[in-house]
Amino acid sequence: MRRLRFILSLSLVASLFSMPALAAVKAGSACNKLNGISYSAGFKYTCIKSGKKLVWSKGVKVPTPSPTPAPTPAPTPTPTPSPTPTPTPTPNPKPKLDPSKPKESGNCVANSVDVIGYSRDEVLVVLMCNTWDNRYTPRPGAQQVDQTTGKIVLGPLGSLKATLEYRTQSNATQKPSSVITKPSELADVSQCKIADAGPFGDIPNNPQKHFVSGFPLYPERAVLSKSPTIQVIAIDFTDLQGSNSPADDFKETTAFVSDFYQKQSTNPIQVKWSIPKSYFRMPKPIADYDLSGDLFKGGFNPEKAFSYVREAISQVDASIDFSDASIIAVVVPPQVTRKQIGTFVAQAGEPSQAFRTNEKSIFNVLIMGGPTGDKAFEILNWTHETGHMFGLTDVRDTSDPTNQDSSDLGVFDLMNSMVAPELLAWQRFLLGVLNDDQVRCVAGSSITTHLLSPVERITTDTKMVVIPVSKYRAIIVESRRNLGYDTSLGTLSEGAIVYTLDTTIPYRKSPLKIVSPASATDLKWRRDSALKLNQSLTVWGYKITNIESGDFGDVVKVEKIG
Repeated sequence: MRRLRFILSLSLVASLFSMPALAAVKAGSACNKLNGISYSAGFKYTCIKSGKKLVWSKGVKVPTPSPTPAPTPAPTPTPTPSPTPTPTPTPNPKPKLDPSKPKESGNCVANSVDVIGYSRDEVLVVLMCNTWDNRYTPRPGAQQVDQTTGKIVLGPLGSLKATLEYRTQSNATQKPSSVITKPSELADVSQCKIADAGPFGDIPNNPQKHFVSGFPLYPERAVLSKSPTIQVIAIDFTDLQGSNSPADDFKETTAFVSDFYQKQSTNPIQVKWSIPKSYFRMPKPIADYDLSGDLFKGGFNPEKAFSYVREAISQVDASIDFSDASIIAVVVPPQVTRKQIGTFVAQAGEPSQAFRTNEKSIFNVLIMGGPTGDKAFEILNWTHETGHMFGLTDVRDTSDPTNQDSSDLGVFDLMNSMVAPELLAWQRFLLGVLNDDQVRCVAGSSITTHLLSPVERITTDTKMVVIPVSKYRAIIVESRRNLGYDTSLGTLSEGAIVYTLDTTIPYRKSPLKIVSPASATDLKWRRDSALKLNQSLTVWGYKITNIESGDFGDVVKVEKIG
């Protein structure tokens, strides 16, 4: 610190001593030191002796130095670029064709579903099967197909293409602000278990007693909620022999069917398969069983099909224990053709129609047929037919098997359509895989408000509002989103879906019918029938309004009118 103070002091002293030398001077005025020099106003003055005095001399002008310009560096010469040759464009390689996809003009099975395949120009398009020549042709007005992914490009109306895709379900990030009616203010759920009219004899000219649309299920049906077992009877023939194990041949089908029904359930369940290690050989060639009759062409003979099942059981009964089975599936090697077995049969037998095994009688039998469509169609068809084993009825108009009509429910529910195959909340309730506390039963005249989680989301949250209007009829509301197996839904199909139930409607007609808002225009596939925010509709004396919508689902208000 001393040294620092000393240096500062010297600096101050030096400054003080230099100040007089900068004072203004005048020629002839006295100075103190001979030859001393002083500068003032641009002149140099020297202290000289004049007589006995020391005086300042005449000032000599001091030249102002010109500033030396900073040297400018010489620019680095830029080399002249050599011209770059224009590259020869490389043509985009033509995409390699997928040999598994059909082509325009290729053979197809009559009445088979649309598929994605190649046009004559080798462009992926939607192909339909012509009814007059059973050949594929591009469907007029079909949606565009992405040439990279091979999938339909979804627009607001979504796609009509069946798919096996499953969209993983994330938890909701939004919360509704509406006040929801308390469960204690609603009716007991038992009032909303609408009875099926069939067992009561209240369906005119009812031709069957195996499928229902209301409670209860017939006791002969397999119980989905109790994790049923499907016993596979795998058979082949001298002229149609299996080369792999049945488990390998059907692993995609069995896995999908099990996963599908497990995901329809709130609680953990299983659809279990018991599959033999190899095929059992039938005693006759396949043609001798005369199974080529096609239901869609009017040539199907059920008695021949059932006789075939009984003979198959007799071939395997000594080797297979049927004790745990509630469903039998008779399968053959996958190379079977439609000409060999023309119809896939789901026989849900009535009390007098059992198939007898050494261990027990079994009423529910699946009989595999030849393929009619692509892999997605075949696997979804297996899943649909398995639904009959649990007691579900077809919920489309099947009066004319060759021209079935899905317009009552549009794209919704696998028992109607493969486009949006997630089962309706009502179907899950009927099967016992939707809990009672997930149902909101509205039986009074008060205005009520209900939060509905999307039916596709696996959750214990509320999934359905049921409004009973009579013993056999009800209004039902649920929420739908592009989630789960409903990956073909467009944005116009997302929202609150309203439909009616009438269990007196006879078999082959749909007991479930969507109610569309006034703005809807797609009356065939009902893809714009979902109630969006602030939309409402009136049906059977009730007004239903969507008052809030988000990733949580939909909040609906129910009002009794009139």
